[in-house]
Amino acid sequence: MAAVLVWLLLFWFRKQFVDTALIDYQIPIEKDQKLIVGLMMIPLFWVIFYYFTGFYRNIYRRSRLTELKNTFYTSFAGSLFIFFAVLLDDSVADYKGYYYTFSVLFILQLVITYIFRFILSSRTNKRIQNREIGFNTVIVGSNERAYKLYRELEDSKISNGFFFKGFVNVNGEDNSSLKQHLPHLGSYKNLKDIIHEYSIEEVVIALETTEHDKLNDVFAKLENEKVFLKIIPDLYSIFTRMVKMNNILGAVLIEVDFEVMPEWQKNFKRIFDIMFSIFILLVLSPFLLLIAMAVKLSGKGPVFYTQERIGMLGKPFRIIKFRSMKVDAETAGP
Repeated sequence: MAAVLVWLLLFWFRKQFVDTALIDYQIPIEKDQKLIVGLMMIPLFWVIFYYFTGFYRNIYRRSRLTELKNTFYTSFAGSLFIFFAVLLDDSVADYKGYYYTFSVLFILQLVITYIFRFILSSRTNKRIQNREIGFNTVIVGSNERAYKLYRELEDSKISNGFFFKGFVNVNGEDNSSLKQHLPHLGSYKNLKDIIHEYSIEEVVIALETTEHDKLNDVFAKLENEKVFLKIIPDLYSIFTRMVKMNNILGAVLIEVDFEVMPEWQKNFKRIFDIMFSIFILLVLSPFLLLIAMAVKLSGKGPVFYTQERIGMLGKPFRIIKFRSMKVDAETAGP
């Protein structure tokens, strides 16, 4: 919707103030083919662009200030691309017309997009604060600090979005005050299984000073899990040596960001990796064809061999290789 409004307003501006300076009369907007094509293609471009910059991820976990910053950067970059790809070849009376066109495009895209995002973010944050929307959460820790943290979060009039499913202990004891308020889900050693079983989205670590030696083990259990991690300020100095720190949620919790690389960098790196791999395969295709022929002539059996590997987030995948041994060469063992 924002992209459609921006494109319509931009065309109105150009017809009123840019094109008239060149030809001394106005061309009706509805007769301009670029308007119709743009109404179909420009919104599609923005949807794809926002996807690759990570806008459609974690839509419930955004502050309005962060939203403004991200909208500014994406609006500038996207407007710059549209200007050079679509608008730069248009004739103008002088070069100021180009500056005006880009400035109006960028300002309209920024303002209109942020208005929509501000409304959506405000409504979402309001629902989170009213406990209408929340995230399944588990507390790692079972002693006094964990109990005080739980009480402080639950007694707060404004919710941070935690829907507590229970807690796990790290010290092997089973006499926590938390048991009167939350289910005891087990030991931290089973944290991975607990995350999957209860669809956990948030993990809050609230360990005692005497339990800091278990921190690396807890951190290892969370590796490759799609969860958001919060810690108490007491653990700040430890975690700053391990990962990047993000928002501070008042004085109660600090958010730990596992993703050191921003979403847009990951997505564009992925695109580059795929395109570069395709390019290399095309360049090496004659050589690879010779290898395939040599493998086929070397003996009976398929040219290619597939094998399972473990990839990102622990997900298995199959790789394809040229067969380098005879079929059933390891039936009796390697």
